[in-house]
Amino acid sequence: MPGRTWRTVSLAINAVHTTQAFNPQIRVLPDGTIGVLYNDFRSDDAGAPLVTSTWLAHSHDGGQTWTETKVGGNYDMTRAPVARGFFLGDYDALGAAGTTFTPIFPQTTGTSGPAADNIYAATVTPSA
Repeated sequence: MPGRTWRTVSLAINAVHTTQAFNPQIRVLPDGTIGVLYNDFRSDDAGAPLVTSTWLAHSHDGGQTWTETKVGGNYDMTRAPVARGFFLGDYDALGAAGTTFTPIFPQTTGTSGPAADNIYAATVTPSA
């Protein structure tokens, strides 16, 4: 039965291996397409603001190769509430129906005033 055993793999799914990727969510479509939703700092220049992006990586060949789709716009992680660091909560999710992934993800909003964030959803139909 598939999935009963796992082998050790050292792999960075995000295309930019020099940056942190975090809050991964994994889902597999009925046709075997693997989707991984995550956030990373690839667009950040190490100054303020802390530019953060949300990405959906998908693979049609069992994880041998990956293609990325940006989900939503960039946002400033320093606008997030602080809970031992900037934290948007555990509100990331990755749904799937048919041939479509449904990423659900938080992003900060605004540029001044109290920290604020919203939850967003998108649809992504990856092509092979």
